[in-house]
Amino acid sequence: MIKAGDVQRMSAGTGIVHSEFNASKTTVAHLLQIWLLPERDGIEPGYEEKHFAAEHKHNRWCLIASRDGREGSLRVHQDIALYATVLAENQQLEYAAQPGRSLYIQIARGSATLGDSLLEAGDAAKVDAAKLDEHLSIVISAGEEAEILLFDLPAHSTLPSH
Repeated sequence: MIKAGDVQRMSAGTGIVHSEFNASKTTVAHLLQIWLLPERDGIEPGYEEKHFAAEHKHNRWCLIASRDGREGSLRVHQDIALYATVLAENQQLEYAAQPGRSLYIQIARGSATLGDSLLEAGDAAKVDAAKLDEHLSIVISAGEEAEILLFDLPAHSTLPSH
């Protein structure tokens, strides 16, 4: 059973059987299912699950998935760092990308402003730093409380699908 704050990583690798369903007949389920292609074929099948408490994401970036599993994040087979935040109303958060990286921002709930663009639940934006010789810094501002995912990935990567 997956609950709010839980993150699950599944690597199909050489093949697995998987199914999912809402266990409640009365409560609506809200989740994001995100697929990342692995950096190579033939990876061992694997599973990992972890809970990231709201206080670890409150008004700050919390690393939830990375190639090396640093900072207690889930380990993925791709050059990516996936961060999550729950940004309080009228708060803002900055993120600096290294040269040659791209950022993909997904609004899971609420609304936020990135530059001049208003992003609402379900919206996404890509910021490409590929041609920059220096760091690219973005600022995300919440209009209302917003749950936001930020993918830091190599420039010209295939975007996550969901």
